[in-house]
Amino acid sequence: LGGQMPCWIVLDGVDATVHRSSLPALAYLSANVPPSVRLVMTTHDSLRVLPIDPAGRNVVVLDRDELSLEPDEAVQIILASCDAVDVSSVEAIVTAADGWAAACQSAARFASRHPGEDAARWLETAGVEYLLEAWLAALPADRLDFLVSTALLDSLSGRLCDAVLGTSGSAR
Repeated sequence: LGGQMPCWIVLDGVDATVHRSSLPALAYLSANVPPSVRLVMTTHDSLRVLPIDPAGRNVVVLDRDELSLEPDEAVQIILASCDAVDVSSVEAIVTAADGWAAACQSAARFASRHPGEDAARWLETAGVEYLLEAWLAALPADRLDFLVSTALLDSLSGRLCDAVLGTSGSAR
């Protein structure tokens, strides 16, 4: 990790995926990032509960405020995706989408294909399933097989995945 080429480590959903027993290791990692490494952590909530001080290091923490759209940005995405949606529907979609661009766009497309139906309600129910299916459908077959085969594991490591799959190289 300390080589010449920049290396990025992205820890997505840190607040949801990091077990309390891992907090000291995460704090150590963030305090000792080598110069050629960039550590990016995303969180739905604030990382203030974690013992991390990203100041002055190659550490970036992106929380909900940085990751989600502002309401006016969400409205622009919705209106660009569906011009035949009323103001109350736009407001409901913005609230249901919680600032996530893909959710805003998907709900707006649903509204354009199903006039008169509640796009915000669709987003809160079938929309989440639709987004997940669209994401899974875009994965290469080998990655999808890997995810399905390792979904039962509480945590992932290269060695554990290799053992479950009867292969080698899962860490890549």
